[in-house]
Amino acid sequence: QRDLLSEVTGGKVTEAEIAVQGATEGQSVGSSVWTSHKLPSTGRMAEMLKPPVPEGAIYGSVLLFSPREQATTLYVGSYLELQVWLNGTLIHEHARYQRRGTDYTDEYPVPLQQGKNVLLVALHSNGQGFFGFEPGTEYTVANSGIGYTFSKPAIHVGDTFTLDLRAENVPDLAGWQFDIAFDAASLKAIEVNEGGFLKTEGATTFFQRGTIDNTAGRIRGLSSASLSGDGVTGTGTLLSVTFSAKTNGQT
Repeated sequence: QRDLLSEVTGGKVTEAEIAVQGATEGQSVGSSVWTSHKLPSTGRMAEMLKPPVPEGAIYGSVLLFSPREQATTLYVGSYLELQVWLNGTLIHEHARYQRRGTDYTDEYPVPLQQGKNVLLVALHSNGQGFFGFEPGTEYTVANSGIGYTFSKPAIHVGDTFTLDLRAENVPDLAGWQFDIAFDAASLKAIEVNEGGFLKTEGATTFFQRGTIDNTAGRIRGLSSASLSGDGVTGTGTLLSVTFSAKTNGQT
């Protein structure tokens, strides 16, 4: 069995790794990167690509959240090569051509664990693959990201305002770290405070508020980690930064 992810990255990224952890938007895979898309109504992953679709394989990673442990059935179908993993286990492998179809051809009893579940599929770029769970299976599909909000809808010279950085629909987050860059000619950073997301249900964190450099327009070394190691799932504020507006501008 060929691991194409491993082949194009020299072993730095593998199918086994993605099948357990899921894909990260923007992460490089050879000359390609993982990109977030919403499946079209036809369900064809190839329609998310810019034509012409190259000959090869398409990988898709879906993050599912189950409210509880469930025993369910995974339905699969294809007419060209198709592989399906659930939480690191190869559930289905089809490597032969069969007549074209638009429905499931195989079914497998599978467990969904409470919380995060990773579904990984790999199929021929000119083929079709079908997969889904039996009716009544309870889960939600994650669409994780980072968002931000301002404390004021309009900001004028001389105003002091707060920028909140938010985790949105994230799974099992136990820590984060990043730097912030801003236009030092337009803004002055005043204060940094941790948000409450990782402190859900009274958890304790180790928070590093970083170093503000208003000359360079940087806040370096921001981070926070749950001391219990337990992750938090959902949406909430990670960090709040207070700025003052010095001049008109954009950042």
